[in-house]
Amino acid sequence: MRRHLYIILTSVAALASCKENTLPKVDTGSISLIILSGSQEEADRSMLKQMAVYLFSSREECYLVYRLSTEELSEGKVTIDGIEPGDYHAYAIANGPEITSLTDEEEFRSVRMPLEEFNSEENGFVMGSGRTSVSISPEEVTHLSVSLKRYVSRVRLKEIRNELPSGYGMMKINYAVLNNVVGVQTMDGTVPAGGWLNIQGVADESHRDASHIIGTDEFTASCPSLTFAGYSADISAGEVFTTEDAFYGYANNCAVSPSGFTSEFSGERSTLTVSVSFGGQTWFYPVVLSEGMLPNSTYDIVLTITGEGSPDPNLPVATGSFRSLVNVSQWDTNPEYNECF
Repeated sequence: MRRHLYIILTSVAALASCKENTLPKVDTGSISLIILSGSQEEADRSMLKQMAVYLFSSREECYLVYRLSTEELSEGKVTIDGIEPGDYHAYAIANGPEITSLTDEEEFRSVRMPLEEFNSEENGFVMGSGRTSVSISPEEVTHLSVSLKRYVSRVRLKEIRNELPSGYGMMKINYAVLNNVVGVQTMDGTVPAGGWLNIQGVADESHRDASHIIGTDEFTASCPSLTFAGYSADISAGEVFTTEDAFYGYANNCAVSPSGFTSEFSGERSTLTVSVSFGGQTWFYPVVLSEGMLPNSTYDIVLTITGEGSPDPNLPVATGSFRSLVNVSQWDTNPEYNECF
């Protein structure tokens, strides 16, 4: 089967293939794309740093890549003309990889997106629409609605409450780190969890060592801008420490619960682990995200410390030493993009 790659450059209607073929000048169709962003239009669109639309024909050819210009993103609409009639699979990807060549749809779906490379609070998070079927008819404009959703999950630490007996004295909050983080995802967003980061709360090294705990000595978290927050805050008994820090990782559907450091690791549920010191010792409080982490979802955590924690950042604390409340919701409704193709 002959495979052709046709690319429309930003805001340019000319098409060319790797075999120097051109599309017909007549009897082609169009796709109308509109970006709707809800009530906070300008703020929402600012989260779209770049965006591309991919079409793959039912003949398994990589057919079209259309990259929206800054102006088109700002206006929130674009029309893609000159599309050969037929059935296609459509994808919209924002803030993702700049793909320059493809063989087919399967290759596109397997493109890897490392967590730190394509996600940040400053530059936005990679978002995708998933695969949508669309038919193009001659001399017609086709409209299709899809929604862009973030691939990552967001974990927010809202409060740490000191409910220790007063005899323990002051409690120092050292840091919080997201452990057992899924660090890579593909365009189709359906691959098994992998590319693990901050495995079991110790430094990601070629030879893992249980004593190389993240946040201690010189041992640092992987992707620290997304997975780590330092505090060094003292709070007395009965006081509450509040924060708006957020931690990010790709979706994690592993069913294995953390049970401490192990020499072999094949995947476990993610934990937000808080390190605190009191009574002359440092303790860890892993909050296990027991229902998994879903894409485009937020997990708000309130941690109440009532007793001594765990000496291992990946070992859940015995009942009676702490309480945690995890509130799960969809990420903020904005930015939410409905696209009409």
